[in-house]
Amino acid sequence: MNRGKGRPLQEPGDFRFPSALRLKKTPQFNLCYTRGVRVKGPNLLLVVRRNGFAWSRLGLSVSRKFGGSPRRNRFKRLCREAFRLSRARLPGGHDLVVVGSRPPRRGLPSLADLQVELPRLVCRAEEKLAERGLARRRRR
Repeated sequence: MNRGKGRPLQEPGDFRFPSALRLKKTPQFNLCYTRGVRVKGPNLLLVVRRNGFAWSRLGLSVSRKFGGSPRRNRFKRLCREAFRLSRARLPGGHDLVVVGSRPPRRGLPSLADLQVELPRLVCRAEEKLAERGLARRRRR
């Protein structure tokens, strides 16, 4: 992996998921919740904010209301794998928090569903962030 100045840049065919691509600390999650936008799809609730890096990072927040630990862990594994495999199609420079508070009515989504849904939701969030930025500029 080419890291140029500590930045994890993805090379063609590189599907690793290094530590630098994960949100791990509470303040990182709190920034997403306070300054990010929320977009909901059929299987995911995603909170997205710009992070100032050239790459996107993923955080997972799945509550016990989602189900028992095997169900929660399976959902988190699916989300990580979807992020890892669709990273090349995601726009860079965002922190993504997948919120799993209630289980989907149809059961757990498939990996293929998540791989399609994740980039679509990030693009919708990017549009919302752009609108929010324009609205702030107009107020000044």
